[in-house]
Amino acid sequence: MCGETNRRAAISLVPHQGIRHELLREWTVGAETIAETNVTYLRQDGKEVTVPAVSIWRVGADGLIVDYRVFVDQTPVFAP
Repeated sequence: MCGETNRRAAISLVPHQGIRHELLREWTVGAETIAETNVTYLRQDGKEVTVPAVSIWRVGADGLIVDYRVFVDQTPVFAP
């Protein structure tokens, strides 16, 4: 019972039901990549909200990501 209560509480804190990414542009220089995207959230109230985002990542010699940063203002997702 406690696990189910915790699961429901965690779900209630999630502001969206779904998320979709649209890649607009991408630049790669050496081991670093910058991606400009539109991120669309399907909110719990059924409204869709799209916000711009930029992701920057760097890969190591083995091809795995060693640094990853996301820049996005999610304020509109939480707005009434």
